[in-house]
Amino acid sequence: MLKDKEREEIEAELKRYAKAIVRYSAEFSVDPWLVAALVYTQSECEPSIDSSYGTGLTLINLGMHARHVKDGVYWFAIRDGNGWVRRSAMRVALTATGT
Repeated sequence: MLKDKEREEIEAELKRYAKAIVRYSAEFSVDPWLVAALVYTQSECEPSIDSSYGTGLTLINLGMHARHVKDGVYWFAIRDGNGWVRRSAMRVALTATGT
C-alpha cells in the first residue's frame, strides 16, 4: 500500500503528464486520449524508460527523428485540403544516441 506522500507525488506527476498531453495534443491537433493511450501502452507512464527501440514516455526513437531536427527545431509536414504544409514544433535537444 502506498504511503500518503508517495500517493501525492504520483498524483502530482500524473497531473503534470495530463496537462502536457492536453497542451501538445491541442498544439498538434491530435486526440489527447490517443496520446494518453500511447504513453500508457509504451511506457506505463515511466519517464525514465530506455529500451533498444526508444526512450521516454512514448519510446520515441531519436535516431528515426534526428533528420527532422534542424538548428534545434523539429520540422514536420501535415496534409491539409490543398496539399502538404510544413510546420515546426518545439525546440528539441537530441541526446548522443539521437545524433
